[in-house]
Amino acid sequence: RRYFTIKSFDRKDVATSVMRGVWATTARNEQKLNEAFQDSEEVILIFSVNGSRHFQGYARMESAIGRSQSDIWAGGQQWGGDFRVKWLRVYVCFYAPVPLRFCGCC
Repeated sequence: RRYFTIKSFDRKDVATSVMRGVWATTARNEQKLNEAFQDSEEVILIFSVNGSRHFQGYARMESAIGRSQSDIWAGGQQWGGDFRVKWLRVYVCFYAPVPLRFCGCC
């Protein structure tokens, strides 16, 4: 299994993904996700909207990233190719930054 944190620019895009079972990412992420999809039994995507300090849920990648692109994303953003996802859980889970303490050993 492989896990990836997906940062969304807009909460509406996450809602669209939940309703339609599709996602798109930046072109620079496509190769990494496609390789994980081909080489792993399961790819889980954990979603967080930028600036929210929350996780909105997680989904399983159901297809490799294709060439077709949608115009369904908020603000008319154009991303890379679409791919299917199956949402396994939708929720709001708060997370807080954890202060790092250095032990002086490195």
